[in-house]
Amino acid sequence: VSTQSTGQYPHAFQYPPVLLTLLCDIHMSGWTSTFLRNCPSERSPSPSLPSTWAILEGMGLGNPLYREHPGILRPRTSLRHMVLWTEYFLRYDLWRDHAAPEERGDAVVWVRDSDAPNCHHCKEKFSALKLRMRHHCRLCGNVFCGNCAKNKICVPDKNLVSPALVCVTCFREHSGK
Repeated sequence: VSTQSTGQYPHAFQYPPVLLTLLCDIHMSGWTSTFLRNCPSERSPSPSLPSTWAILEGMGLGNPLYREHPGILRPRTSLRHMVLWTEYFLRYDLWRDHAAPEERGDAVVWVRDSDAPNCHHCKEKFSALKLRMRHHCRLCGNVFCGNCAKNKICVPDKNLVSPALVCVTCFREHSGK
């Protein structure tokens, strides 16, 4: 709920979202005592563990956008507006580095033939008689005619290890010609 609220009301919280991540790390680590010392009089030094608040105050992290909010915050809580706290839960996504491109989410998504009545580059209309055929660029996924998608290149960074059909624009961008 905190990340939803800071996202919707970035000016209403004294501490920035990066501090929420740090708070969770500190809390989960067991390095400090609990959050029970919520006011200055309760934040006296503990003989065993330092107060979480003492650590945070010593770091000097504050929200430059902060201004006191007079009313009650009413964040949108429908599932349509909920966002995963990626800064915390996905910051060590090691699986992503070793996954296949389609699993990582950076695979090229091809434009459907039915959504491309014309060549993306020269704008010539495709014919129903297959006189002007459709070709998909393997790098951008757009649909091109045979004249605008006739080059083949390898781009290992994009998982094209053998020569693949690309459009004129992607050929220039990735081949340096």
